[in-house]
Amino acid sequence: HVGEPLAARVARLAATTALSGYDAAFVALADGLGAPLITADRRLAERAGERAVILLSDLGE
Repeated sequence: HVGEPLAARVARLAATTALSGYDAAFVALADGLGAPLITADRRLAERAGERAVILLSDLGE
């Protein structure tokens, strides 16, 4: 979805996943930047599916 406006990506993610609009915005922004989303929110990571989401707990201490 290269070139898709951020707002459209957010709306698509929110409509096709269990992500809230707020969480979909973070996932869409990271995806658009080609960067992983690093979060402590396990539910967000699970709902994001195959997208590049890294849990802080997975990074170790």
